[in-house]
Amino acid sequence: MADKLNGTSQAIEMNEPVPGAELPALFANRFYVLANERTTRIAFGEHVDRGDVHYRTAITLPMEDAKQLVDVLSDVIRQVEAQAATPPSNKAA
Repeated sequence: MADKLNGTSQAIEMNEPVPGAELPALFANRFYVLANERTTRIAFGEHVDRGDVHYRTAITLPMEDAKQLVDVLSDVIRQVEAQAATPPSNKAA
């Protein structure tokens, strides 16, 4: 089963420890997805000069975990969009 951040599908605060923070992060602005009834494979790449895409890594997930990843990503994106749409409060001192 896929791990969820702090047992929920919420983004973690910046001051909390990040699972896997010691792992290298790769920039990706392209992805390619292959799926069948049992697994989903996602290859991540970077679109570079001359229109080339350099694929750097890929993951394969059981279908149930891929569905859970969709839910977690959707929740996190909704939260970030809601925060961005909320104007900062002007509390009087």
